Amino acid sequence: MVPSITTILHRFTGEWAMLLQPDAILALCSEIGDPAWRDRVLTPVTTVHLFLLQILHGHTACSHLPHLSGLRFSAAAYGQARAKLPLRFFDLLLERFGSAVQRSALDEGRWHGHRTFLVDGSGCSMPDTPALQAAFGQPTEQRPGCGFPVGRLLGLFHAGAGVLLKLVVAPLLTHDLAQVQAVHPSLHEGDVLVADRGLCSYAHLALLVQAGVHQVETSLAHLKTTMQMDVLHGKTVSGVLKELTVFAIVDNLVRMVMGHSAILQHIGVERISSLDALRWLSAPSTGIPLGALIVNRIRPHRVEPRVKKRRPKSFPLMLKPRQELRQQLVQQELTG
Repeated sequence: MVPSITTILHRFTGEWAMLLQPDAILALCSEIGDPAWRDRVLTPVTTVHLFLLQILHGHTACSHLPHLSGLRFSAAAYGQARAKLPLRFFDLLLERFGSAVQRSALDEGRWHGHRTFLVDGSGCSMPDTPALQAAFGQPTEQRPGCGFPVGRLLGLFHAGAGVLLKLVVAPLLTHDLAQVQAVHPSLHEGDVLVADRGLCSYAHLALLVQAGVHQVETSLAHLKTTMQMDVLHGKTVSGVLKELTVFAIVDNLVRMVMGHSAILQHIGVERISSLDALRWLSAPSTGIPLGALIVNRIRPHRVEPRVKKRRPKSFPLMLKPRQELRQQLVQQELTG
């Protein structure tokens, strides 16, 4: 086990925290028929905890994890252990985490007695590998070998607890409307679904009406920037999907920390700093109580332009594949 993750879990007693305990992880592996692992450092429990630790620390490099965990293993061995855990394992873990939170927050976030959910779309970049290019594609204005694959994301959130219940991943050139039906099985008759204007076609509304689900227009801010999920590291389709699912689980941990802190400080959960909650999770041994997390001030009239003041270094854009550029440099050295 990873000591820092164990310390975090011991601070909570909810059903959702039990899902990340060693016995629950091993039971889930057994349930999906995952083959027996050799008794070594990188067991399924340790591998899952290391994955959580990696995301908690800003999506840090695999080679950084031995220093964070105090365990001895190579980055290659950790990558192999991650690859050995099937995607179904992570999907079930996220699904059961969401179910546990919903059972503990039955009356939170309801609108006129109706269960309320939020749906939001976004995107993420990933390494330029043939497998990811084939699965997701890149922006059409980018030349081959000069861009990165981009995936389209659609998340279903619990309005009360703020946890991410389901994450749908699709190729770049996919409209959110083409994905949204995948979240419908999570909704029941009488539920309210909150979304932006991009999800308001007559076809979608007809499907929701047929299911007895209401819809309201709004927008939902995403923690993608704070969690650094905008650029993924996985080089295979399975690796990327696992990565996104663990991001969702860690984001849910942050939301639960925010909820507990809000109760202790007698304020709304939206006032708790999500960044401070993330930092609290990544450094559990400091002894800082949950009731001391930063509370954001109410600034209803604050307006900030989305611009950058600091100028980046003026490197030219990449207009040719890297291999061609290397060959040009070699030729320049030979002829210079």
